[in-house]
Amino acid sequence: MLMRRKYLWGFFLFLFLFSFPLKTWGAEAVVDWQVILHDDRKVKEKIIVNEPTREIAEFFGIKNDLNQEKLVKERTAASFEEYAGLSRSFPLKVEIENRFLWDRYFIESNYKENETLDFLINESDIIKFSIKIPGVIKSTCDGIKQGDAVVWKITDQKKPVIGVEALVPNGFNIALIILGIGFMLAIFYLINSIVKVNRIIEEEYSLDNIESLSSDRNQKKQDEGMANIYSLSDINDENIFQSEDKGD
Repeated sequence: MLMRRKYLWGFFLFLFLFSFPLKTWGAEAVVDWQVILHDDRKVKEKIIVNEPTREIAEFFGIKNDLNQEKLVKERTAASFEEYAGLSRSFPLKVEIENRFLWDRYFIESNYKENETLDFLINESDIIKFSIKIPGVIKSTCDGIKQGDAVVWKITDQKKPVIGVEALVPNGFNIALIILGIGFMLAIFYLINSIVKVNRIIEEEYSLDNIESLSSDRNQKKQDEGMANIYSLSDINDENIFQSEDKGD
């Protein structure tokens, strides 16, 4: 009898524990926080929360039920300077050296009191923070490079030093240079063609050629005249010989 009661109490305890949503007793939320720099220098922020809690949903102003598996928040700023001025943005310090063909970016963490970061660290198990740059990543600090992005893992126990140095090409200026080079090559080809045509014209119709042609024509006329004289002389000689034959 006592064994039956013991098993019965165990059965009720099992039902009691698993009658609550699994999210309440399961693993905490995992946050994927992305900062993406585009070619036009606009900055996109994307926060993806897998298995979000009700508190996280309410923090972002989204009505959430415990069956929602993913929460996504996105926004775009015209530049890093504008992004830094947005509320609840990731605390970053960005320096940019502008060059004609590229821009050099120095990005580092600037941990300070940040409402969003502190809240997500407390409410989640881990934050995967990443910076994606459309250029050449020269160096990173404490991050894992994945293609054109660098990823850091942030927890309540550790805030890694975030640092990136990257070169981002200036596509507009590079396109201008390519167009300029193409235009110069086209002009060079055109000038070269004109020079060749002029050279041919000069060779064909130069004064020297005209004098040479005139001299050739005169010589030809003289030759023809001499040929006619010789021909007349032969005819006269022939007539003389014929008259002498008749006299005999």
